[in-house]
Amino acid sequence: MLSQELHPERGVALAGLIGLALFGGILLLFLVPYVRGVLAGLRTGDWWTPFDRRPDGRWGVLADSRFFALFRAPDAEGRTTGGLVTRWVVWTVVVLGLAYYPATLVALVVGAF
Repeated sequence: MLSQELHPERGVALAGLIGLALFGGILLLFLVPYVRGVLAGLRTGDWWTPFDRRPDGRWGVLADSRFFALFRAPDAEGRTTGGLVTRWVVWTVVVLGLAYYPATLVALVVGAF
């Protein structure tokens, strides 16, 4: 029976790839809507667009889910610059926080080879 020893670098790379698959998937759940929201804001010139109700009655990409209902835009008279900035800062911090670990894993995997 042949016995193969797993090289430590390969073990680290394998563990890193598994972690990247798990945490990268979680990152994508937040990163994709965030990027779509940024693109919608750039396209329309109105940064409330990703949080606002669309003409079809659904909410914008950053407030569509029931989990993101807290981010839904208030009526036009209730909107403030502080509210808009808070929404974008929270989304940015979440995306950057979720991106840290996958970025670390990528560096680990690349360093293992």
